[in-house]
Amino acid sequence: MIFSTGFVPFRRGPIQYIRTVGVDILVERLKALQRRLDWGASSLI
Repeated sequence: MIFSTGFVPFRRGPIQYIRTVGVDILVERLKALQRRLDWGASSLI
């Protein structure tokens, strides 16, 4: 799973990335991506 997402084990994975970048910045990037791709929760939920 880690290799398929682009995070190699010796770099400590997505949690280390979040700690490095910061949660606030990550959330803003995800929101921008959501707006750009016009993506949201499934209507089935």
